[in-house]
Amino acid sequence: MKPELRAALAEKGRCDLPGVLLAAAECAPLAKTGGLADVVGTLPKSLAALGFDARIITPYHRVIKEKYASQVTHLTDFYIDLGWRHQYVGIERLLLDGIVIYLVDNEFYFGDRIYRGGEAEGEQYAFFARAILEALPRLDFTPEILHCNDWHTAVLPMLMKTQYAGRMQSRMQTLLTIHNIAYQGKFSFEFIQDLLGIDARYYTPEFMELNGCANLLKAGCVFADHINTVSPSYAGEIRTAAYGEGLEGILNARQHQLSGILNGIDTAVFDPAQDGGIAAPYSADDLSGKAACRAALCRELGLEIGAHTPIVAMVTRMTPQKGFDLVQCVLDELMNEQDMAFVLLGTGNAEYEDFMRSAEWRHKGRLCAYIGYDEALSHRVYAGSDFLLMPSSFEPCGLSQMIAMRYGTLPIVRETGGLRDSVQPYNRFTGKGTGFSFANFNAYELADTIRRALALYHDDHDAYCRVQRQAMTQDFSFTRSAEDYAHLYLLLLPEDTAPKHDAADEAFRSPIGAVETGASVRLAFADTEALVFDAAVEIYGDAYSDTVTMTQTPAGFEAAVTMPAAPQALYYRFRLACNDGGIRWLCAAPDGRHARLCDAPGDGWRLTVYRAGFTTPAWFRTGVMYQIFPDRFARDGSATAQRGMEHHRRMGQTVHYHADWDEPVEWQANTPEGEYAPIDFYGGTLRGIADRLHYLQKLGVTVLYLNPIFESASNHRYDTGDYRKVDPILGTNTDFKKLCAAAADCGIRIVLDGVFAHTGADSRYFNRFRHYPGCGAYNSRSSIYARWYSFAHYPDDYKCWWDFKDLPAINAANPDWRKYMITGERSIVRTWLRDGASGWRLDVADELPDDVLRDMRAAAKAADPDSVLLGEVWEDAVTKVSYGERRQYALGDALDSVMNYPLRDALVAFLTGRSTARTLADLLLSQRLNYPQPLYYALMNLTASHDVARTRSALALDFDPRSRTRAELAALEITDAMAARGAQLQVLAAAVQFWLPGIPSIYYGDEAGMQGLCDPFNRAPLQMCDTQMLQWYAQLTTLRHTHPALTRGEVAVFAPAGDVLCILRVIAGGRDAFGEEAEDEALLLIVNRAAHPVHCHAELTCPGAGLCEETRLAFVRSEYDCAASCFDDTHIVLHDGVGAFDLPPHAAKIYRLENRHGTETGS
Repeated sequence: MKPELRAALAEKGRCDLPGVLLAAAECAPLAKTGGLADVVGTLPKSLAALGFDARIITPYHRVIKEKYASQVTHLTDFYIDLGWRHQYVGIERLLLDGIVIYLVDNEFYFGDRIYRGGEAEGEQYAFFARAILEALPRLDFTPEILHCNDWHTAVLPMLMKTQYAGRMQSRMQTLLTIHNIAYQGKFSFEFIQDLLGIDARYYTPEFMELNGCANLLKAGCVFADHINTVSPSYAGEIRTAAYGEGLEGILNARQHQLSGILNGIDTAVFDPAQDGGIAAPYSADDLSGKAACRAALCRELGLEIGAHTPIVAMVTRMTPQKGFDLVQCVLDELMNEQDMAFVLLGTGNAEYEDFMRSAEWRHKGRLCAYIGYDEALSHRVYAGSDFLLMPSSFEPCGLSQMIAMRYGTLPIVRETGGLRDSVQPYNRFTGKGTGFSFANFNAYELADTIRRALALYHDDHDAYCRVQRQAMTQDFSFTRSAEDYAHLYLLLLPEDTAPKHDAADEAFRSPIGAVETGASVRLAFADTEALVFDAAVEIYGDAYSDTVTMTQTPAGFEAAVTMPAAPQALYYRFRLACNDGGIRWLCAAPDGRHARLCDAPGDGWRLTVYRAGFTTPAWFRTGVMYQIFPDRFARDGSATAQRGMEHHRRMGQTVHYHADWDEPVEWQANTPEGEYAPIDFYGGTLRGIADRLHYLQKLGVTVLYLNPIFESASNHRYDTGDYRKVDPILGTNTDFKKLCAAAADCGIRIVLDGVFAHTGADSRYFNRFRHYPGCGAYNSRSSIYARWYSFAHYPDDYKCWWDFKDLPAINAANPDWRKYMITGERSIVRTWLRDGASGWRLDVADELPDDVLRDMRAAAKAADPDSVLLGEVWEDAVTKVSYGERRQYALGDALDSVMNYPLRDALVAFLTGRSTARTLADLLLSQRLNYPQPLYYALMNLTASHDVARTRSALALDFDPRSRTRAELAALEITDAMAARGAQLQVLAAAVQFWLPGIPSIYYGDEAGMQGLCDPFNRAPLQMCDTQMLQWYAQLTTLRHTHPALTRGEVAVFAPAGDVLCILRVIAGGRDAFGEEAEDEALLLIVNRAAHPVHCHAELTCPGAGLCEETRLAFVRSEYDCAASCFDDTHIVLHDGVGAFDLPPHAAKIYRLENRHGTETGS
């Protein structure tokens, strides 16, 4: 967030930016008829770059449905009454370029034209207004600002303050932007009253009546909290009778709530240095390419002119407003007397079109009239022309003059509205200026101004080129406009006087984060307006409740709360006795961090209490993990795999062998029953893994996580057949021991995959198919394994994992099973640790009871105190509820840590534009605040696994492939362009993965650029596809092993813009996050997920980003004044911890921080 925005927020007593909802009849690129759509479509993206959550609500027009139907998701639907009609309203949600767009669906109103005209259009947009108001409580978003645009949404402020008074809609602030005051929405009052039920007392000149009509734009001008127009000059002009169209009275009455903000253009689209549609690129520093563009335009349009004859162009609608009456008066005269050419691109009134056709005939070879519009041709006209003519009678903003200047084509304009605000007239004495202008709307002044412009071109071409460069360097980006809108939004916000609490700020909660049992926590809230005279903190959990009286302080109230002796997930909120006599509660806001004042008890803030003394292995926390699907990593030179397959065949099991390592995986029916089964093998072995340990060592890997290796009927081996035996296709138990020893020599430990919640039906324990000798549970009730399972009707009706009959579920309460697997001296858990493994990854850990997981921890630590127990958990590990119970496994006496699937999903959503950087930052901060520190620093941070799409493929798509069938995934083509995008974003994903606390996990082949969607396509044999990606991962592992801050440092997370995420890792004050001595250092990662450059400010020292206060203050005292790139010579100056960063598209920038004394924090 820019410092000036933070300061403006502070003045309002706030620390977070308001949510903004733009309501408009059209939105580019979905549906467009004019400049309104461009503004609505572009402004939210620029606001997002400033840190706003800005969204759009617009009709679901047929043109949108035809193109985007496959990309929308249904949010809700309901019915509203509009006059006598009872109408359906559907709300669809579309995520486009990172911006959420709500589409109001009704085929009757939006099934044909965008604007129907007449009363049909009035009813069309009366429906739209009512639908918006009724949708607001149903959205997955609660905006504080409703930004209305033109008359189609201007009635919203009136309805909100009258019909919706006292409801949530009325608590929003409203801004009305007038794009063109000539269009006002004038209808009979009876018509509008019938549609919207407006009370007759509002049909007066004071409110909405004007010249005998109900004027919807006037209603908006009366009731909106603020009014603005699309340029400062236009804001002044519409207060006069000449331009106000009858609304000058109300606008003068509200002049102090009226302002103008000049629109911008998309500078990425209109950039002559990058525009692939023009003949040659050029820039203000090198204009040579413009001559080639000029020559190409002449050839295309048939202009037969000399190399030094200037081209004057118009890209316009041919209407009186655009000054075409003046053009008719002067064009022939100028063409006859001046050395010039003229190009017109546009359509309009028939008389003007006829005039231009005849002019083309009269001045053949020097004048081209292209009657029509072609967007691509417009770029070529801007690039190939020397002047752009805009003699408008009025122009609220105008974009063509800005585009022209961007292309070094000097505008000749009348001084009105946005033309006056954007074009600085050339001053021949100072040489300053960006174009030419005239004041009065008459043909004489127009002709004289054109002559002056042509004279400069002919007589002093060097001066003309200087003006060109001055024009091209003007800032007409929407970033500038967005900053003005941002300040306007903040101006509209009411001052927040309610009590405040921030769970991420030690001024309110100390310490921040999860705490040990028995610890003391200071909880406080600020009450700067003295609204409260007594308060208590209420602490509660599933089986815990306590209330602690608070003490009043000069800043508010505080209390020291002692945590209970039992680990658990708690919540807290504040009960307030207010000076007005009321009782209220200060509860957690939806972000889980800030506060909201409630009239009844609401959700509290999370407070995780974990077992005192809980630790996790340092070798795991500080390592780099590599996950291998054993059958698909590497073959060896022996016949091990072939012998193993023959073993399975002798048992009666079906095995398919891929002789060619490069063959695609099987995914269609491959069994006699006509079903798909994972029975195809490539022959990877444990010896093959051992042979490639030096590759892994060079990559920087320190932990190998192997998918199941025990004998099973399938290639994935999650249907265990014999826990005591390595699958013969992979090798032998001796091969495993040798692998562990060789890995240890390379500094690599091995973690095994333990599948304990179920076995295979084809196993020595269940033995449904009698492939194993002896008696299994399915064969006899007297089997020693019979009580391991639960039968409803023996033997065919048994409890299965998720109803998969080939995966009979274990009865974990059975003592014989527990002894065999866990507690016995020769238990499976202990045996494989003694044979060389360093830990277990527990498949579907939440299918196992907490007491079983505690026993597993005890058994594992008894066999190897430094072993690790990692759980497969897909949700928040602390608040997870399964089978009706809150799970306790993350609180210090069961699992060491868990797989971080929430990170993976949030990271993919951010990088693919389905969420914002703020959403991702909130998730990352939530994990920092709510996970026990030992578990948090041991999180398995993955971006891909055997259960989800590979990183590159997931990032190449704009949807979640888990929603598609296997056949649909097989038919899905990932184009070269999609794959290239996935590769660009994978660079960013890996950087985030390596920069967070926890152990980054690389899924085999991701580092080499492999692709693959969901099972089985993500389990193909290892292929080395992308050496650049391999180098990137190697660089990241080197950084992680070189800089202790990346493994032991504290973390701060920022989202300075909607497309930008910052992660700061810090050791400060000579102590790491665990209180151990360490040298100070700070490293910064900044990620720009946008496909365009982004300029943003990052404030690195602000509280509430994740650093404990002692570390933050030590970091401030370090006085870092420079961020130096780890990979090039780039240096960013820091002022009081704030840096301005220019980020390329799809960029991950890594910096080490330095102080002004030259001490660096990284190599």
